[in-house]
Amino acid sequence: MRRNMLYWMMILMMVVECTVNNQHTFQPKDSSTFHRNLFTSFPKFENSYADGSVLSGYMGKDEVYIGTAGTTVKIGCASASSTSGSWDSDGILGLSMQDLTVSEDIGVPYFYYLCQAKIISSCVFSVWLSSTGGEIQLGGYVNKSAASSVVYTPITSPCTKTSCQVAYEITVTNLRVVSSSGRSTNIFSQSSSAQTMATIVDSGVSCTLLPTAVQTSGGTVNLYNAVASIQNPQTLYVTIAGVEYAVPLSECVEKGDNSFVLGDPFFRSYLVVHDLDNKRIGLAKKNSSYVPSSAVSMVSSRSISASTTSMADIRSAAEAYIEWSQTSSSSQSTGDIYEQPNISSLPLWKRTVSGNNNLQQLTTSTNTTSFKRAIITNPVTTPDKNFYYTVLAVGTPQQTPFVVQIDTGSSLTAVFAASSPSPPAWQSALFSLAIIAAFGMVVGAGVYWYRNKYRS
Repeated sequence: MRRNMLYWMMILMMVVECTVNNQHTFQPKDSSTFHRNLFTSFPKFENSYADGSVLSGYMGKDEVYIGTAGTTVKIGCASASSTSGSWDSDGILGLSMQDLTVSEDIGVPYFYYLCQAKIISSCVFSVWLSSTGGEIQLGGYVNKSAASSVVYTPITSPCTKTSCQVAYEITVTNLRVVSSSGRSTNIFSQSSSAQTMATIVDSGVSCTLLPTAVQTSGGTVNLYNAVASIQNPQTLYVTIAGVEYAVPLSECVEKGDNSFVLGDPFFRSYLVVHDLDNKRIGLAKKNSSYVPSSAVSMVSSRSISASTTSMADIRSAAEAYIEWSQTSSSSQSTGDIYEQPNISSLPLWKRTVSGNNNLQQLTTSTNTTSFKRAIITNPVTTPDKNFYYTVLAVGTPQQTPFVVQIDTGSSLTAVFAASSPSPPAWQSALFSLAIIAAFGMVVGAGVYWYRNKYRS
């Protein structure tokens, strides 16, 4: 009895917390397509993020839609979140690679389901970010969103029998810093063809992370000290696949532990193409004059901009976007506007919050979907941080909008949800009858065997 009371107290606290934060809560019991377990309990998950926040709950299975694309997926139903992070959205959309060493219950990213179901023509998605919003492009990339040709480099994320890195890792061969006076200083050079540095590109990290001890093929390098020792560093130039890319140091830059991470400042300068068909990352200079097609449609029909700074504004924009997508013509793909019918788009809204430097070390275990990211301690600069959100619909009939943060460094897609539902009464009754019938058959077989044995 006491355990039942504690259970319902926890559920009540969860509901109160979601109500206070104005979070939209998924109701599995109201969805006819939610898969209810008869024989097993729902798998549990716990996922940690770079800002110190933690999501935990159970894994469910239902229809999930982003834009017009949707299929049946395993989705995290979050029942709790830590208070160490600022979690006021309805969940997260993980767009990382798949960890093949983790159970399929929690290890398959949402985008992989779209690929497997052939809902998109190519297993490719692109991220276009700006200071006001952005766009996810599904099935490839929009030609007009790039101001240069796309240069590809292999994804080199390590994977062993015990663990796979889900973040997108690529190879850097040279780093130099240019100061405000124009002086250029090399801080990492490819002295031989074998010396390279592994680098992570991750839209879920708000800053550029400069590690104090990153491993390279030529030894350990302290990028943080190398940059900090330069007077008035202005721009970091990163060489990838023979091409040099500029990363502004005037934006959010923080001190990391052992991973060099190109976060949102890099994404706001370049179109980043994630080609999972060929396991490669494509980079192109961003066309700053490009306007995402979803924003064009919304502004022309609803006079709503994708640029916003508050969660309340984002929720209003998401509701308007859902209304527009449901009442517009049969297709809202990017191809309708840019003559690429194989590409569809999804809007991103930006929110700016003050920096948080009290972050924790993240770990990875076999029973969680945590991703080991760099420990952020003392920042080089402490500007505001930017987060990007999109909208999901879940269940049948569709429950929406769920405003979720995008993260290319996480495999988990999750929304806050009510407790896991019990099977319908008729299923429970049928299951009970099946058990009784099976028991009766076993007893009958035993009696039959007993009689035949002693008759002979």
